[in-house]
Amino acid sequence: TGVRFFLSTVVSGAAASSLVLAIQTQVGSLTPSEIDSLGSLSRVAWPVLGMVIFAASIGKIGFETSLLTRRGPGNSLQLDRTRRLLTTNLRSITIVRMVTGSFVGLILPLSLVFQTPAQASTVMLAALLCVCLASETCERFLFFAAVSPDRMPGGLS
Repeated sequence: TGVRFFLSTVVSGAAASSLVLAIQTQVGSLTPSEIDSLGSLSRVAWPVLGMVIFAASIGKIGFETSLLTRRGPGNSLQLDRTRRLLTTNLRSITIVRMVTGSFVGLILPLSLVFQTPAQASTVMLAALLCVCLASETCERFLFFAAVSPDRMPGGLS
C-alpha cells in the first residue's frame, strides 16, 4: 500500500511538474539569463520526468494487473475476494483505471521525451494531467472499495 501511494505521488507530481515547466517556458516573464538557465535545466529535467512517469506507471499497472490475474499465495482469501470484487462488481472502474493508467504511462512520457518544453502543447499536457488525476482517483476508489477485511474474531457471523 505504501509503495502504491508513493508511486501515485511520483506520477502525479512529475506530470504536474512537466506542465508547470512547459507553461513557465512558454509564457513566463523571464529575463534572458533566466531563460538560458531554465533552458539548460529543462533539457535535462524534461526527459527525466518522462522516464520517471513511464517507470512508475508501468510498475503500478503491472502490480494491479498481477492482482487481477493470479491467485493469492496459500490461503489468501483476502486477495481472492479483492480479485473477485475487481473483476465483477467493480469491473467498469477497473477497466477505466487500466486504460487511463496505461494511457498516462505511455503517451505522457512519449510527449516529454520527444519534445522540448517550448514545443509542448500546454493544452495537451493539461489534458494528460487531468487523465492522470482521473486514473489516480479510480485507483484510490478501487483500493478502498475492493479491500476485503478479515472478519473480527469472536464477532457475529
